[in-house]
Amino acid sequence: METEHMRELTTIAQHASFSRAASKLGLTQSALSKHVAAIERQLGVELFVRSNKETTLTPYGSIFLEDIQKVLIDYENACQRIRDLRAQKLLAIRANTFVGYRPGDDLLRSAAKQMKAGFPLFTLEVLDTTVSSPLDDVRKEVSDLALVHLSSTADLTDLMSEVLFHEPLVAIVEKSNPLSRKKTLAPDDLAHETIFTIDAPAVAEYSRYVSELLNSRGVELTWRNLPWKDAQSLYDFGFASGVLIQSASIAKNSTPLPVLEEYRAVPFSDSAFAVPLSAVYRKHDDNPATPLFLEALRGVVGKMHIANYWE
Repeated sequence: METEHMRELTTIAQHASFSRAASKLGLTQSALSKHVAAIERQLGVELFVRSNKETTLTPYGSIFLEDIQKVLIDYENACQRIRDLRAQKLLAIRANTFVGYRPGDDLLRSAAKQMKAGFPLFTLEVLDTTVSSPLDDVRKEVSDLALVHLSSTADLTDLMSEVLFHEPLVAIVEKSNPLSRKKTLAPDDLAHETIFTIDAPAVAEYSRYVSELLNSRGVELTWRNLPWKDAQSLYDFGFASGVLIQSASIAKNSTPLPVLEEYRAVPFSDSAFAVPLSAVYRKHDDNPATPLFLEALRGVVGKMHIANYWE
């Protein structure tokens, strides 16, 4: 049923007359009667009691009118929301993602491109999260949204999150390490290895997630934190007796080329060894661009070939 027909029913009820309602709506009484008759045939009940003096609602009509009035209110509110958004001259999002994390960066920029189709003046600012916690940045309104790998113990006070996709993990090992000769790794293969994590606020949640995942398999592991430096210097430490666990896209797209001659990325045999990428945003956010940008992100995830970043 079209909204115009819903308005016709409410107008008849308000004026208690087909003729007065038709005049108010700018229709002939005959046309209005035909519209109502068609709706009544569709429902299989009469909505109005017609008489020469006054037109009244039947019990069915009263119930139906109450429901369609709610629909009309919701419809008008939805239309007004779009009008208000269209009236916004500037919509902007400040977002965090990992430095060098191509899927996150491409995801943000693809969503921004989609936003610009409806809001030409929309702007996206991608912030550097190297030395700060992306969750704290969102909470303190430094940024509106962050793409983060969350651990189960993440502090989401005043925040909301939703998983966008899962990305497989790989183990980065020196080619002199026997693990480099394996096609895939099982948790037990890491039992006598030192697992390196990166000590930086920007990747703290990711490191905790990896720790939780490996510890959940009941394998005794040795952990060592590496201080944050640029990507090349992480490999300059040399970890022949250790393993660096990374998301597959980081290993594929962000590893310096000279490193590829000395190290190998080995996938895990268990598909559960994957890290979820989540969008995190404030629970109470007055930025009108945030819900629109989240919707754009969801649409982009459905179309992007995310696996291309690590396969």
